[in-house]
Amino acid sequence: MKAAVLDTSTTPYSFLVKDEPMPEPKGDELLVRVKASCLSYADKDMINGNMDKAMKRLLKRSNVVTGIEISGVVETDGTKLKKGDPVVAAIDYTNGIHAHAEYIVIPEKYLGHKPTAWTHEEAASVPTGLITAIEALEKQAQIESGQNVLIHGASGGVGVYALQLASYHKCNVTATASEHNLDFVRDLGADEAFDYNDDFLGEKKFNVIFDAAGMMSFNTCKHTLAPKGVFITTQPLRDLGGGLRAVFSDKKWAFLYVTHSGKNRMARFLQLAQHGLIQPVIDSVYDLGDIQEAMDKYIEESVRGRIVITM
Repeated sequence: MKAAVLDTSTTPYSFLVKDEPMPEPKGDELLVRVKASCLSYADKDMINGNMDKAMKRLLKRSNVVTGIEISGVVETDGTKLKKGDPVVAAIDYTNGIHAHAEYIVIPEKYLGHKPTAWTHEEAASVPTGLITAIEALEKQAQIESGQNVLIHGASGGVGVYALQLASYHKCNVTATASEHNLDFVRDLGADEAFDYNDDFLGEKKFNVIFDAAGMMSFNTCKHTLAPKGVFITTQPLRDLGGGLRAVFSDKKWAFLYVTHSGKNRMARFLQLAQHGLIQPVIDSVYDLGDIQEAMDKYIEESVRGRIVITM
């Protein structure tokens, strides 16, 4: 089978598309024929060598395939899923299961039925972003109708789904994005939109600030949080000092780490997807053989939603 393997002979790292052995399922794993995968922040960090501990562990293997979200078709029977079922998943990369390949093996618990209204390309573009948004806004912040919610980085792969989820809950949503994406995030449901290079915090008090871009800190925005307001970042390890400061505040700093669709996260994901409450956002689609070109775009340009890789 063809797979995109991390080439560590270059700096930054790059992709090589090469023949790899067909994986064989073991235990509770199913073999899935991948129809589409998606580039994500995890791929970017791997390419840039920013995931030091993970890289050292992963590079003990001769070939490393990245990718953490897929849509595809089951090739072997499982307990609930059967051969031929269209499926979707967000994968835990720390388990060594990677998506930019024609076939993968994956524990059945991560898989859910692909929403019938979505193509494989659309389905692959949603899992990590929406599941992260669910964890941040519904579970950590427990958002409610009428609350003021700020989504920082609202046009990116997590932000587009956080924005839609906050709008679904009838929150008053303020979004930040690059200047050329402001109309785009308004169309997605933002009540107000600001260039993230400007002073977007102002005097407004927010019940929830979700930094989907992972670029803010608790200290820089705590003055704009309402009493008992919640600050959530997708990069908590960069702001551990903020977590300590929040201990002595009436405001909350929430630790967020989500990379996969296990632990009942898939059920809520599918509930929102199957009822048409969330719409996929695809920036562009590339063939597996052009994955390095796709990654170059992801690193260098402002991407709306996800870049999808087809097999």
